[in-house]
Amino acid sequence: MSIFPTLADLTAQQVSSLAIPLAAAMALAAAVVIGVFKPRTILGPQRLSPGESPRVIAGTLGFAMGAWALSLIMLGAAHQRLLDKHHEPPDSPLSGPETVIFGIIMDTAVLAAALAATRIRPGGIRRLGLNLGRFPLGFLGGIFAIAIVLPLIDCVGGLTELALKWLHQSPPPHDLLQILNAHPAPWLRAADIIAACVLAPLAEEMFFRGLLQTMLRYFLNRPWAAVLLTAGAFAIVHKWWTWPEIFFLGVSLGYVYERTGNLWMTVTMHALFNLTSIWLFVHFG
Repeated sequence: MSIFPTLADLTAQQVSSLAIPLAAAMALAAAVVIGVFKPRTILGPQRLSPGESPRVIAGTLGFAMGAWALSLIMLGAAHQRLLDKHHEPPDSPLSGPETVIFGIIMDTAVLAAALAATRIRPGGIRRLGLNLGRFPLGFLGGIFAIAIVLPLIDCVGGLTELALKWLHQSPPPHDLLQILNAHPAPWLRAADIIAACVLAPLAEEMFFRGLLQTMLRYFLNRPWAAVLLTAGAFAIVHKWWTWPEIFFLGVSLGYVYERTGNLWMTVTMHALFNLTSIWLFVHFG
């Protein structure tokens, strides 16, 4: 008789605790095989035309930030008008529908501004890797890449959860996840998922990888520095207790973008990460 337990003897939690490290080890092995840790594999295609200054990207980034700031001011004013209309305290938080709709408006504003400014550059959309001809390969490559990254992010998340328990911290889930947990109307549920899995990945990847990382890459002339700084900025705009996971995700997205120059690949990875997070939260809490 074997002294080792069979799968039938293990609980679901024990199987999960064994599967996650195994999947992470396989993911690391796959990363080694495709050359992730070789220093020069990050050197992908150029994203500026010969002789083009990175100041052009800086201007586009500033235009997108201006659109974000303007939409934030306008939506804040709209929120205050709604509070006044319903005689609610001026410091009342956003309602569920406001959170989703305002997020959609802000993401749309940033994406539209970034795309409009990028299209002014000759071949700008193509050079940033967002032309439609690159979508099929980007989509398939994003599925492959996130399959490698997700088990590693899960390990980072597990370590973060242990650290938070040790610090006696129990942070709430993301605002959009809390809305889904409140059994919203079907239209709000659909809008929530679209915001998290379509608009947010498009807007954030265009802003962070397409513009910020590209600008830093050419100003600093150090791809890895650009990847790490952009990942840090990407993490900071999320809730503090998610910083380790989001930073690791940001580094992964940054590496993939530098190596391939295909923004559709990072959009797909980002969308599938958000979709997986939603599915896990809805089914397991």
